[in-house]
Amino acid sequence: MPFDALTYNALAKELNNMLSGGKIERVGMPSKDDVFLLVRPLKTEKRGAFNLAVSVNPSRPGVYIADKPSENPLSAFSFLMHLRKHIGGGTINAVSAVKRERIIAFQITASDELGYKENYVLYVELLGKYANAILTDKDGKITDALKHVGFDDYSARAVLPGLTYSLPPVQKDKIPPDNRCGMEKLLDGFTGGKLADYLMAHVYGYAPLSLRQIVYDAFGTLEPSVIQVTDGKDKFFSAAAAMDEVLNPCVTVSEGKIKDCFIKPYTHTGAQFVPFPSISAAIDALYKSRTETGFLSGKTANLTSVVKNAMKKNEKSLAVYREKVLKSLDYEEDRIKGELLTANLYRLKTGMDKAETDNYYTGEKTVIKLDARLSPQANAQKYFKAYSKKKTAIEKSEEQIATAEEKQDYYESLLASLSNVENESDAAEIAAEMESAGLIKKSKDKKRRKPSSPITLTVDGLKVVIGKNNIQNDEIVKSSNGGWLWLHTQKIHGSHGVIQGENVPQDTINRVAAYVAHYSKASLSENVPVDYTLIKYVKKPAGSPPGKVIYTHQKTVNVKPVKP
Repeated sequence: MPFDALTYNALAKELNNMLSGGKIERVGMPSKDDVFLLVRPLKTEKRGAFNLAVSVNPSRPGVYIADKPSENPLSAFSFLMHLRKHIGGGTINAVSAVKRERIIAFQITASDELGYKENYVLYVELLGKYANAILTDKDGKITDALKHVGFDDYSARAVLPGLTYSLPPVQKDKIPPDNRCGMEKLLDGFTGGKLADYLMAHVYGYAPLSLRQIVYDAFGTLEPSVIQVTDGKDKFFSAAAAMDEVLNPCVTVSEGKIKDCFIKPYTHTGAQFVPFPSISAAIDALYKSRTETGFLSGKTANLTSVVKNAMKKNEKSLAVYREKVLKSLDYEEDRIKGELLTANLYRLKTGMDKAETDNYYTGEKTVIKLDARLSPQANAQKYFKAYSKKKTAIEKSEEQIATAEEKQDYYESLLASLSNVENESDAAEIAAEMESAGLIKKSKDKKRRKPSSPITLTVDGLKVVIGKNNIQNDEIVKSSNGGWLWLHTQKIHGSHGVIQGENVPQDTINRVAAYVAHYSKASLSENVPVDYTLIKYVKKPAGSPPGKVIYTHQKTVNVKPVKP
């Protein structure tokens, strides 16, 4: 999405319509960069509560309504406690965008400890790597901020409790898009080429994509002539005004995943657009899609990198072991040469560099290379030793290959688990598993962590549990009744699923199989084989890595992956 002032102005209007007058029932912080407000609207036509997500993560800054509440960490962040104290239980009076800026402001009224009403403003600055959430009081003083910025860090503007809040400094060499006189002078100064690129060098507040769309709406091309621009300035201003008024949220989709979202179809891109009910829903879907396809930040990305590096190292070892086997495959020839030399010792003398013997295995003549410095008996023993050495090398290399292949299989299962991570607890559980496997050093953080939970849902009246990682996969198998049904993608790494019931209808099996296929490495495929059998036929081999099982008596159903 072109996350610019234009987009955030439209988003602020949408949020104001949804949240104004709403009560903040709960404040949460699932991570150090994310804040969630559970807002109960007062308007009778708005049912339920809204989960307002505020993210200042540099890779995905945003404000939107999420479709489900967040999980809180066991140890609360200081900014979380500050928000709970000052705006918890408060009312959102209005939501607005700061003019020309990528900043959304929430006007909030809340009661203090003595019951007196206090006014606050929560500024959410969506400025990429400088994104921040800042709470100010009625006098504009900063009470606290998610990220503190000192004068040494950013000399033009500090963000610290007690200071008066000020907007980020504007780009002095550029003009705002609502400066009509300045914009007309720029358009008159156009000398040809791509108009949007020319304007971007002199105007702030627009993303390049948005400015290109305005040019395209006004002139039908991204490279209008000088005469078109000079005579069509009114068309340009009309197109720019329309971008502020027309709202038709949509997304672009590729390979079944949402790739981007827009406040309206940006037709100049030539992409196919899918309409969405709101900007918030589009942003929420975009970030979920990015998470599912590996756009993970922080710890998860690091864990994925560790696993991939381990796989590369293991692949090199596999190549070495296989090369040893290939070089030793002629070991039987050495044994035969030793036997032929032994049978012909009476014909051989020290100093010979080769011997031609009758090969009683093939019936043909065989020429055997000799070491002239050794006796005939020593030459025969040399071939027997080479035979023994190569045979042993093959046996040991095959054992090493089997071990390395099992490691590679385990690493693949870890990558599948990492693709299913949905929250901090999931990542922490996989990190603990990797510590046990020796892939990463044991963490010095001794804080108690909230255990991760498998996916639990009801399908056709039956409880279904789907593991999100190897530890959960082992646990749901271990704790299940032997008569329940177990499902897993056939020869594809992914989650284990259990249907807690007996004599399960085939339609139910098919539905759950589609869910299990979604939480596998074949989630983007159209036709995925999923095996199912009773729990009593699922066994965990002794000493096998987490998530590894063997099973029998299975049946197979082919399904298209579906997210529950």
